[in-house]
Amino acid sequence: MSPAAVRPRLGWCMFTAFVAASWAVGAPANAQEVQIAVTDPTFDAAVLRSSLEPLVSDNFRLEDQAEFLEQMAHATALSARGMGVDYASSPQRFVLGGSLGPALVGKGSSFGYGDGLLPQGGFAFQGALMAGLNLGAFADKDHPMRRFVLYGHGMAAGGGREPFTASAVNGGAHLQSQLLRVRDMGAAGWGGLALTTGFDHTAYNLTLEREAPIETDVATWMADGVYEVRAVTNSVPVELSTNMRAAFITVFGGGGVDILLTGAAESEINLLGDITDGNRTVGEALVTASDSTDITGVTPRGFGGLQLNIAMVKVYGQVNVAVGQGMGFHGGLRVAM
Repeated sequence: MSPAAVRPRLGWCMFTAFVAASWAVGAPANAQEVQIAVTDPTFDAAVLRSSLEPLVSDNFRLEDQAEFLEQMAHATALSARGMGVDYASSPQRFVLGGSLGPALVGKGSSFGYGDGLLPQGGFAFQGALMAGLNLGAFADKDHPMRRFVLYGHGMAAGGGREPFTASAVNGGAHLQSQLLRVRDMGAAGWGGLALTTGFDHTAYNLTLEREAPIETDVATWMADGVYEVRAVTNSVPVELSTNMRAAFITVFGGGGVDILLTGAAESEINLLGDITDGNRTVGEALVTASDSTDITGVTPRGFGGLQLNIAMVKVYGQVNVAVGQGMGFHGGLRVAM
């Protein structure tokens, strides 16, 4: 948005022409201010204030901004879990693939937006390309290096849900060690027991791209300007996993912990727009806010899924459940042997 879209207007200084209502919440680190200015003397300022203030707070998550940012950070950390590792194929040579899916934390674990512009809880969406190489791919099948698979993944992508756009970035590397060997019995098989660990970097930005109408029973505020949420996390997952194959279907699952080394989320809000009643402009509203949060810690997580095997082609879906936080899902296509 252009700076002019959020530049205070002369009307804000003309107190004799309107009635203003405002409130401020929090300390400078998380300062919030909402101002509603009625420029039409025939319009009921009290009614407008009582109807618009709650909707502004709900739609832009002002009242629980710190909690929302914490949920966004946790969702960002969870969103790419497992995208860079193959838990189902036990690759003896290599694996290549891609996947995408969301993660939701807190109230958002119901996968709902409710009536607001933003999710009810933390939300992040990721997509990733991945590759894995068995470190004993060119050695004898009984060579000790056959127990190790090295993976790498990453992607930058964009999307969104109007009036917001989103950008997502992830990358990482993992080493999978086969503690108990794979058992192949032809039409069926057991994937043994694998230990996987590595490093995950994830980032997710949410940005207002166009005017967002906030409609009340008496008027509509066209919110325009800056609304941006940025979340970045770096973490180390430690997982145990196994799988069972029967004919064309593989069931896989496991559990472990996610060690969040660094995690942060911050918001910048500076919105200004006209308040209209039909074709008539009756006032203006201004919202300014900023907040930030840092998260660290260790979170237990379980995961599982199904994979359809068509020769070297694998189609899979995986669910992650972070204990006490939320859940994520991703699915995709891989080629493995």
